[in-house]
Amino acid sequence: MPAISARNSACSSASYSSPGTNDVFNASEETIGPAIDSALKYARLLLAEFRRAAPGAKIGVALPVPPAASQDAFGANYRCRQTRWQYRRNQFHLVERMIAEFREKPLENVFLVPVFVGLDCRNNYPVRQEAVNSRNAAVVQLQCNGVHPADTGYQQIADSFYCFLKYHLAAGQSSVPGASPRPAAQK
Repeated sequence: MPAISARNSACSSASYSSPGTNDVFNASEETIGPAIDSALKYARLLLAEFRRAAPGAKIGVALPVPPAASQDAFGANYRCRQTRWQYRRNQFHLVERMIAEFREKPLENVFLVPVFVGLDCRNNYPVRQEAVNSRNAAVVQLQCNGVHPADTGYQQIADSFYCFLKYHLAAGQSSVPGASPRPAAQK
């Protein structure tokens, strides 16, 4: 990965961060607030370092992706020590707080990137085949990872970042090869 520097215009134009998923994963209703506080504290430190390294960079902060569509994925990964429902609640609370924290940051070149918008949580999380039951040889596909998409899911997340980068690079970085300036607004 290229280093962030003023000499590398594509890299110094945009950066990426996605805080919090691991910080809130095991939280309960009683501990979700402090877990999010901690995640956002470290996110602010990380963003400050990005800003120090590349003062003019546009920074994309990814909103955390939702879990796989099925509780099966959590059973396979975590032996049901965490439920899909609780993690989804934790992820929702984190997204709410991130929006509140970062929505006023465009003046500081910090932008939220809703990478989950194009993520198919039913079909683009890992699956494995299992027997329907112990007396039936038929197999079904069950999701087997609760919070980490399959390669196709990560490709969908990359598509969202591509759109973020293309928009922001084109919006004022016409010196970047292949980028074209954004058309002027119609009056």
